[in-house]
Amino acid sequence: MVCATPTIPTPRSGGFALYLSSLGSRAMPDYKSIDVQQIGPVTVVKPSLDRIVHHDAIQAISDDLMELVATEAVNNLVLSLKRVSRYSSEAIGGLIRVEKQLRAKGGQMKLCMDDDLRELFRIASLDGTLFEIFDSESDAVAAFFEHGRDVL
Repeated sequence: MVCATPTIPTPRSGGFALYLSSLGSRAMPDYKSIDVQQIGPVTVVKPSLDRIVHHDAIQAISDDLMELVATEAVNNLVLSLKRVSRYSSEAIGGLIRVEKQLRAKGGQMKLCMDDDLRELFRIASLDGTLFEIFDSESDAVAAFFEHGRDVL
């Protein structure tokens, strides 16, 4: 019996968005400070706050992200900061801890954000070094499928 291997369209091909939608999505457990959606093998996370500058907010988001990575089968994580208008350097420290936890289990995190917030990551020399940063969630999700990376 011969089984055909499914062809996965490349992110730059016209069929990639349709392919992603065919994977379906599922809701994840409720967290206090983050919204979580599973899109095929990629977990997309959005903070529920638009300003992440106060210690309590930073701690809540960091705790939820660490719990998500520790308790769920999360290896491919996109953190969307598109609706975040203010972000502190303390919060970046939390992201570094989450990235280390993901890498320890063979995973990876990609970020997406607007240019104003991205400048903070550029100043800290984190754009392109520790974090891959994208302009949109769809570009960040697609990056897991590029260059032959098998996320399934």
